[in-house]
Amino acid sequence: MDNKNISLIWLICGPSSAGKSTFIQSKKCKEITSLPENTPTIMAHTFQPNQVLNPETILHYNMLQSETLWEKMIGIFSRNGSKKTEFDFEKIPSWTSIKRARADIKAVVLVCSRDTLLKRIKKRKFVEVKGLNKQKLYPKAKWIKMISSVNLELLYRQWCEELKLNGIPFTLVNSETDTYKVIENESEMLNVIKQEKTKYSKAKIKEILKRKVFEYQRIELPYGFYTKGADRSDTRDTIFPDSLDGKSLLDIGCALGYMCFEAEKLGAKKVVGYDLKKKRFEGAKILKDIKGSDVEFHLGDIFTETIEEQFDIVLFLNVIHHLPEPVSALRKLSHLAREKLIIEFPTINDIKFKKTVSSFERSWDEFPFIGVSEINTAKQTFVFTPKAIERILMNHDKLFRKIDFLDSPMDDRKIAICHK
Repeated sequence: MDNKNISLIWLICGPSSAGKSTFIQSKKCKEITSLPENTPTIMAHTFQPNQVLNPETILHYNMLQSETLWEKMIGIFSRNGSKKTEFDFEKIPSWTSIKRARADIKAVVLVCSRDTLLKRIKKRKFVEVKGLNKQKLYPKAKWIKMISSVNLELLYRQWCEELKLNGIPFTLVNSETDTYKVIENESEMLNVIKQEKTKYSKAKIKEILKRKVFEYQRIELPYGFYTKGADRSDTRDTIFPDSLDGKSLLDIGCALGYMCFEAEKLGAKKVVGYDLKKKRFEGAKILKDIKGSDVEFHLGDIFTETIEEQFDIVLFLNVIHHLPEPVSALRKLSHLAREKLIIEFPTINDIKFKKTVSSFERSWDEFPFIGVSEINTAKQTFVFTPKAIERILMNHDKLFRKIDFLDSPMDDRKIAICHK
């Protein structure tokens, strides 16, 4: 460091909810740092390089501390971990300020798995401000989305490299529990980050995936495994808010349960999935067990069963065009939805439907039309224009306050988000 050293900074760092504040107050912190009682703590985002420091100071440092930072972290954020773009930490204002401080710097890196971080975030209510004695409401939705998306392994590895590059000695600490065991090396660090909350071994999951075919949806599993199916993450990001904390959700035609598992990950308190196909239902139950999920899966036809329970959100994705009585189905589901009914449906522009008619005008999609398809040719019953859906749900019956129509990531399909 170029500046003359006049004090000592201990950087206590980790992502949000890694346990920085709790660690700072622990005996283990004093044991590792040898800092005296009542050593002042500064929130790193408020730190100024020229501010007067005590001989010894603790900096509480969030490695993912702002939305601006998040936008700059191109390549770091990837749900499947496939992107490996390097990140330039020099772009983070608080980090550049810390490095310019006239002080020696040492660090403790608190290491935590994604599952543990998300569980803590969902329970958290407040965030510290400036000093550890002030609080404001914790932006839970933002952090659920950020931690769910970040490539944690890459983030921790690059952060350790950044500390080494700047000559900052650091101690790795396992913050999964309050014992704060010191991690001996970065290989052990990665094992903590990848810690999987499952009763299945890596070999057992691999054997299950080899023996049984899981089609239709790509679902992430422990140890980096996933099912072979379509990636529906674009649809997930279109229909779900940043958080479903405390919500209940019903998924009609859930298949292997992708949207159910994603809703649970976003904090939904109760998630129920229905499917008619026994093979998919059995697959969903196996995946639920592997993931240690609390989602409820049912094999059955919700339109012939009596269901009195309402759900905050009802999903009806890519099912309507297989039903013999789609209008009555829409009416039933509208009564099950307390807040929203979300429908994904093929329009009359659907290529399968167009093959069943002798002539076709794309402008027809602007009218309230229902297309009657051919069962044998197209494997579908009816397709709808957005205007038709709107007229059924808001004109024939005033079942919803408004409907937002969005383009589906799937070709020639729409998504209707119907608001009570």
